[in-house]
Amino acid sequence: MKTNPVYKRECMVSARSFKLALVLLVFNGILALVALLNMYSALAQVRLTAEVQYTGFLDLYMFVASLEFLMLILIMPAMTAGSISGERERQTLDLMLTTCMTPADIVLGKLEAALGTPVSFALEGATGYRVGRMLEAGLPFIAPDKQVYLPFLGIALSSGRSHARDRRQTDVGAFSPQAQRLALMALYGDLDGASVTQAAGLLGAAKMTASRAFDELAAADPSIVAAEGRRRVLRPGRDKRAMWRRLEPRMSSPVAREHRLGRVPDAELPLGGLSALCGLSMLQDDPWPTLAATKAQERALELAADARDTALDEPEDPACVVQVLRYEPVPAPGCAVDPLSAILSLPADERDDPRVAGEIENVLTRVLGGDHEGNR
Repeated sequence: MKTNPVYKRECMVSARSFKLALVLLVFNGILALVALLNMYSALAQVRLTAEVQYTGFLDLYMFVASLEFLMLILIMPAMTAGSISGERERQTLDLMLTTCMTPADIVLGKLEAALGTPVSFALEGATGYRVGRMLEAGLPFIAPDKQVYLPFLGIALSSGRSHARDRRQTDVGAFSPQAQRLALMALYGDLDGASVTQAAGLLGAAKMTASRAFDELAAADPSIVAAEGRRRVLRPGRDKRAMWRRLEPRMSSPVAREHRLGRVPDAELPLGGLSALCGLSMLQDDPWPTLAATKAQERALELAADARDTALDEPEDPACVVQVLRYEPVPAPGCAVDPLSAILSLPADERDDPRVAGEIENVLTRVLGGDHEGNR
């Protein structure tokens, strides 16, 4: 919809004038005075009868609304007429009549400007997407410490920082799959000084995904991510056991789903879950092996179809259990998933078992080293 140019000009001129502020002050002052007088009358009635007549407040609202409407009817046409006569006095009315606008457009533009008072939105913690949509729609807004857009005043100010690059540490309840995988890589290997670009290469993901993983790690433990100039790098430190304690509450099971199959898939799948931990501890494995597969392997081997075929007569003791992982397992020696992912894949009730918990501590000591904080 095309904006009436007279309305647009009048809004810009009137918003900067002292006249508008004075009119608003008088208008709101009269309404406030009427409301206070009615409130005083209602309180006086309460003192006499000790009863609160709530219908009186509804009557007050109707009275104030009617008075406001009456004031608009009486004041606004007078202001519009004065504005048009002012154009004649400034000898600009003839110039306006030479344009493509009709006399009705001029009068309606003046009337709309008199009836409408420009307002703006106050955006607290506005995102770049939200600011962009407001700008596209031409809606006036004020984002504290970021941007001011008041088109009716001809004002467009910005702090100079791009909202897309204004990083905020995201407080997440649990790591995303890629953030958890990056955290495990930092626990296993020496990623000290790794940048976002290098992390993207290690994850085999886009740079934006790696940047979000950095945000999640920084939210969980600000000491892990450091800003060096315009880059962000990983600084995991040497005490990997302490790092595990700080990050483990944000980690979740890597298992997306399980398939209990009546046959072992014709593929070399690494051991996962309890079967993977048995090679590193004194734990006893289940009668059936637990294997791990990625989502791509699940589709290639049609594991979901095999599970549906055996769902009706699924044996209590399957030939194997295949765990489909949310992320690509971190490379580990031997034909098994990495030990930390295997620990995280255990159900909570199994991890709470005293014997299993003791063996998990032994595995953590072998993989991550001694508990330096506990030894101090």
